Amino acid sequence: MKTIPIRSLILGLGVTLLAACGGGGSSNQEMVRLVLYTPPFSGGQAQDPFTDAQKGPMQFVELDVRGDSIQEGTLARMYHFPREGGVASLTDLPFNDKIQIVVRGYTASSSNESLPSQYPIAVGRTDFFSVRDGDDVVEVPLFLSRVNTFAPLSKPSGTPGAEGSALSLPTALFGSTVTTLPSGEVLIVGGATLKAGVTNPFEDTAIATVSKEAWLYKPVSGTIEPVGNMNLPRAFHTATLLPDGQVLIAGGLSLDSIEPIPQAEFYDPFGARFELAPQLKASRARHQATLLESTDRYLVYFTGGEGSPGTWEAYDPTATGSSTFSSGDLHTPRWNHADVFVEKGLKVLHDAVYVTGGENADGMVDTIEFFDAAVLQHVPPTLALPRGGKTLATATFNKKRGFVFMTGGFSDKSKRTASKDVELFALNKDSDPLGITRVPPGTHGLDLQVARGAHRSVALPNGDVLFVGGMREVEGTLQGVSEGEVLTELIKINEAADGSQTMSITPIRTATDNGLATAVALPATCVLDSGNVVILGGISETSGLLEASSQALIYSYDDTPKVQ
Repeated sequence: MKTIPIRSLILGLGVTLLAACGGGGSSNQEMVRLVLYTPPFSGGQAQDPFTDAQKGPMQFVELDVRGDSIQEGTLARMYHFPREGGVASLTDLPFNDKIQIVVRGYTASSSNESLPSQYPIAVGRTDFFSVRDGDDVVEVPLFLSRVNTFAPLSKPSGTPGAEGSALSLPTALFGSTVTTLPSGEVLIVGGATLKAGVTNPFEDTAIATVSKEAWLYKPVSGTIEPVGNMNLPRAFHTATLLPDGQVLIAGGLSLDSIEPIPQAEFYDPFGARFELAPQLKASRARHQATLLESTDRYLVYFTGGEGSPGTWEAYDPTATGSSTFSSGDLHTPRWNHADVFVEKGLKVLHDAVYVTGGENADGMVDTIEFFDAAVLQHVPPTLALPRGGKTLATATFNKKRGFVFMTGGFSDKSKRTASKDVELFALNKDSDPLGITRVPPGTHGLDLQVARGAHRSVALPNGDVLFVGGMREVEGTLQGVSEGEVLTELIKINEAADGSQTMSITPIRTATDNGLATAVALPATCVLDSGNVVILGGISETSGLLEASSQALIYSYDDTPKVQ
């Protein structure tokens, strides 16, 4: 690990920010000390956060303090970048239980070198932390990397401005789950290894072993530490964060026979232990789980999966004895499908889960069915996917824009033909079922740039969607997808003279500025408290050879509003 003076933090000591409502420290009292570190980009896949080949070096930095009691932008300040060493020291902050510091670095404007350019080239976000009256100085590490790029998950160096050291998973696995806990730590559980020489990694027969291991990724210390073992090994299970902070881990493939199981267990983050839970009504693997909350209870809704592809159940984690609160049949059996939760109030009357695509013994499933969370029942009719069924696709709810879309996937059971398709649906309270209208592809133009199946889609905090990894067939060989894509849309409502309205959608599809260091399918992903995305494990492909991956990456995005 080396210290690079020219790359040290861009601010000298004693940066003073005005206090917002809620009180603050006395003038010039150091309250928070930021210690910058960067990914190990020298000779690696990550890019230098301090310079851009076209735009030039970083010349300005903006510090923005965010919190529940802080009006957005009131504590944002722009500073010139003097290229001096040191850490950033913040004073006169409001006392707050949830504070986040955002640092953005800018090159000089092409029209006026004394002003910053419009968009940042680098960004760093702390996790949320507390500042309380009487606290000692709070020292917070801050990871700075290029916007819109993938970089190695890194451990802080401890030396301001130095490159961090890259992290990797302790074991190469795919089919794991990752869950961001209320503490900001990430729980990583289970997964499988791959048999040597397999050509179709998506079948159960391709699995060599299944793990019961679990780890915690701790963003503050930048470490991945063991946290004991589950009671059973499992892969292609589900992990659901419950309102009480526990994680419900359910089903999956397990044991030497690689069979779906009904067993469930809790991870208790307060005691850092796994405890058996009442089992599901049915064995399930490659299924889906969705948390449903109401005023008097919460349930976990399970659908389909190998072992019981034609059923659903609503599971009560707080019950004793049998925890299946309600159950029934799906309209169409399915596994490797995608479920998406849509909240009421956005042109729909009830919370609902849209169960989309997948596969079954008869082939690809080309329908969406709807589960009304208010009555705990599937409701007719189902909705057809006009461009055909897809398996190992993704489904995403864009809450900010009121869209649901199903993306990519394989259109054949052999999982060789990957798709670029984006099926887009707009919420509309006057439409059935449950207020959804399909937007024709010729109208939205949102299809992906790169065909992919067995990928991941991640809804970013600013409403954009990141697509990560996947596989596709190229000249007869199944190859990994390293390219990342980010999708957003500009929406315009056009009103005719007769008062009728139509919606026009302008897609904004951008490739990430770099790709994954190693192309992977079926990685595990989650959004950190900082807003960045963690990508772990998966199936990698090198020269046609497939194996489980131990890769650990982080994606940093730019949430600066774009002027179109």
